Amino acid sequence: MKAQTKIFYLVGASGAGKDTMLNAYKQQAISQKEKIIIAHRYITRTHTEATQGENFISLSNEEFIFRKNNQLFALNWQANNCCYGVGIEIDAWLKNGLSIIVNGSRSYLSEAQKKYPENLVTIMVDVSESILRQRLLKRQRESLEEIDARIHRHRQLKNTCKVDEEITNSTSVSDAVDNLSNIIKKYHSKSIESV
Repeated sequence: MKAQTKIFYLVGASGAGKDTMLNAYKQQAISQKEKIIIAHRYITRTHTEATQGENFISLSNEEFIFRKNNQLFALNWQANNCCYGVGIEIDAWLKNGLSIIVNGSRSYLSEAQKKYPENLVTIMVDVSESILRQRLLKRQRESLEEIDARIHRHRQLKNTCKVDEEITNSTSVSDAVDNLSNIIKKYHSKSIESV
């Protein structure tokens, strides 16, 4: 009998370093032949230098609506003037025994928990506000007012978002990757023991 597969649903402020951490983790997972796959997102945003390193597929608003209307998203939400989707391919991946990492949205968390009540493990990727501000300024994607609004939203959601695990990403990428790897191993072990 197979161990139950999991969706590791990452939440945290834009600028918390989720994409950098995921890119580093992906290399480790591939080399160790782990049965983990990182879901790409479909986003109504174009690829720019500021989004380099983020694993997403750019869609026009019309393409996004077409896919949504044809039930091609397992998860979808709106944030920061963009639409985000995770494709229904994740359901096939779960059935094939793969666990999945999703770069999700805190505001959509309750919907994701309703859809995958047995599979979802929520991980908050946190960062100090001073480091978050530095990262947001460095990528030059938002105005100072938008950055202040992001930090305010980060503070609010951090206090209200119920998560299973937390990773502090204020030090090195390798520390964050190690913490993510340990969390994933912990939940896989639990799944195997419960079978």
